[in-house]
Amino acid sequence: MSRDIIIVLAFLLIPSSIIPYPSSGFDQPKGASVERIAGYSWYHWMRPESDSCIIWLGGGKVTPTYVTVNPYILESLNTMRFIQDLAGRYGLIALADGEVEYRVDSKLVSKLCSWIRSIGYKYVFAVGYSTGGMAIAYELTFPDASDSGPDGAVIISSMVDWREMAEKHKASSGVELYTSARHSMNVRRSILLIYGELAWFWRQGEEYYRNLPKQGWIGGYWFFKEWRLMKGVEHEVFTLEEDGTYDSKPFIIIVDFLDRVRASCLKGFEPTAPKIQGMGNLKVDYPKSARPYTLIQLRLKTPNVEDLRVGKIAVYDLDDDSFVAAAEVDLSSREPKILELALVKNQTVRNFQVMLIIKRDGETEIRGSSQPIKIDVVEGQLLRVETGVSKINVVIDGKTHHTDGDGDLEAYLGRGRHAIELPKVIQVSERERLLFTSWGDGVVESLRDVHLDKDRLLEARYRTQYLLEANSEYGAVDGTGWYDANSTALIKIHLDDSSDGSAKGVSPHLSFHGWSDDPESKSLVRKVYMDRPKSVRAIWRLRQEDGNMMWLLAATSILTSIATLTITILIIRKPSDRACLSPLR
Repeated sequence: MSRDIIIVLAFLLIPSSIIPYPSSGFDQPKGASVERIAGYSWYHWMRPESDSCIIWLGGGKVTPTYVTVNPYILESLNTMRFIQDLAGRYGLIALADGEVEYRVDSKLVSKLCSWIRSIGYKYVFAVGYSTGGMAIAYELTFPDASDSGPDGAVIISSMVDWREMAEKHKASSGVELYTSARHSMNVRRSILLIYGELAWFWRQGEEYYRNLPKQGWIGGYWFFKEWRLMKGVEHEVFTLEEDGTYDSKPFIIIVDFLDRVRASCLKGFEPTAPKIQGMGNLKVDYPKSARPYTLIQLRLKTPNVEDLRVGKIAVYDLDDDSFVAAAEVDLSSREPKILELALVKNQTVRNFQVMLIIKRDGETEIRGSSQPIKIDVVEGQLLRVETGVSKINVVIDGKTHHTDGDGDLEAYLGRGRHAIELPKVIQVSERERLLFTSWGDGVVESLRDVHLDKDRLLEARYRTQYLLEANSEYGAVDGTGWYDANSTALIKIHLDDSSDGSAKGVSPHLSFHGWSDDPESKSLVRKVYMDRPKSVRAIWRLRQEDGNMMWLLAATSILTSIATLTITILIIRKPSDRACLSPLR
């Protein structure tokens, strides 16, 4: 028996011995401040945009009367990544230095919860791994009378029913830390337990879950409970045992759990069907398919609500008749609202409805709802195509898809070879277009094959082209057409020379007087900078000397006409004059 206990002690100490950085010179984590709370220094990743903060208690060592929690610096690399994932979504505190000795009378979790609420967070959640989970499990099992504990908790790979240890040290004060599972019927806050199937002690967590109260209302709070036994992992549930790589699945499961706890304030509206008949006035953009254990985005615009600035967007699971996510939004902002939703159930189809909920004069009401949302949950490899061009056709294995508003497309495909094709030319307008250049990996054909054995990102490169138009009443203009944006085009007027040295088709009395965009130019060759679509015209005018000659010719013509008229009049009048000179008879 003692040999078994020694082995277990060594096992629990393994996480503490993995030191990714030396303690001296260890840089403070990016984005974290240091706070003094309950006699210890804690890193605090603040998230003003989140209404929730997480207490992280990591692994340490065990003794007959207390357990320890190690600082952030002693976590493994994958554990640090897991913490960072949580800190990227919620506020989070983790021990900065030293070592916490957690005893049954320390009330550490309650003290941390009080501090977090005092700085403005609405919800507090505790996540404990290994010995840290033992501390949280104990405080949940024997809650403080002031009810200052967390709103929910997550226990990861913790020995909460260690009977050998309890039996050997049954006379020791603090041995209750190893028997929490026997008293978990006292838990009053929602709880999620995550264990790896390769950890020999996972049944202790299952015993803790089995003794929990039934799901439902307890003391004014809705009580959730959830049990997860992860395949292919041991005590570090976010590390795949096969190759040691990080697995984000536990993070997604925790997000789903915490979102459900936060949305439990809307339990009074379930079921919702009678309350939203005939609505369907919220337009929501969402992915039509997604893989399990991923976060998806729902994007919508909220209607104006008179005299109200704050409302709540909530997602309702039509299959479970329950709210699964909710978030406060600024109704005065016209910017699209984005709500992330975790997909963790083993279902091929998920059916949801998004609702706008407001509170006016103390009364809560559903102000709007979307049409039912159907999302296919698919297995397979993710092919993401980024084009930067919205609403264009992407043909995959003969089936046409369309990019979203950001120019991206996500498709889940089976392993193997697939054909993908993009349009070579995308007409933006009559005088602007996009021309396919290449794929990000160097492939220059718009139709290509891609082999998928894992998720793949393909970037498409398009270049902008503008149309150059040029015309001239005389000669032939060369150089018109499509040019790359910010390039320089060269246009030229070709005039065929006649045998007498003049240009064919051009009056000898005309001369070239520049271009419409550069009248000072005297050259038939013109450089044009293509920063936008352009149209230029050649300018032709009468020669100056030819103009003076024309006035002279006109004057001569006028004088000639006058002289001719005068002579004609004189000729006509001569017979009359003879008649006047004849003698009288």
